[in-house]
Amino acid sequence: MTSHYFTDEKPSGIETTFTLRYGGGELRFTSGAGVFSHGEADRHSLFLINNVKPQKGADLLDLGCGYGLIGITLARGFDINLTMSDVTEKAVSYAEKNAAQNGVNAAVVKSDGFEKIAKNFDIITLNPPIHAGKDVCYRLYEESAAHLKTGGKFYIVIADKHGAKSHLKKLNEIFDSVMITAKKGGVNIFECDKPKGGQI
Repeated sequence: MTSHYFTDEKPSGIETTFTLRYGGGELRFTSGAGVFSHGEADRHSLFLINNVKPQKGADLLDLGCGYGLIGITLARGFDINLTMSDVTEKAVSYAEKNAAQNGVNAAVVKSDGFEKIAKNFDIITLNPPIHAGKDVCYRLYEESAAHLKTGGKFYIVIADKHGAKSHLKKLNEIFDSVMITAKKGGVNIFECDKPKGGQI
């Protein structure tokens, strides 16, 4: 049976550490086989990181955080309150480890979407789990809309080849405003705000 990064399996014990230069500094990330983008920084996640500029003191959720690349990098570059969540124990374990070794304070939660997350956020970032299927992705979009503070923003990164057009249509059903704030090599950054229906 094929293993996917969104299935909750134990770490294999094989680990890789790589470094990432960001904002004049260097970060170290450790990950294991079976975690998304094991052993290297995913280029789509890096594109998202470079197109999110949180305000000082913002509450930011790195949803589906994997080993914590997006949230930890942004926390090193900006003065934010960071929460990271993932559905798998192995990802949560690596996210905690990477936050500690990079000197980042973060709340890390094992949660299927917002199952165990009660608070609302100024910013939610997501590199969606495309291979988990549209139903899963769309549920995460809807749940994110319901957990944004007034004036909050939801950022996702998605490639044209992964169905960006259909995902954009769904986002426009959920949010009042959806903008493509960056596009490069067929990869899009969608910025969504002001959820429809009066959600907080």
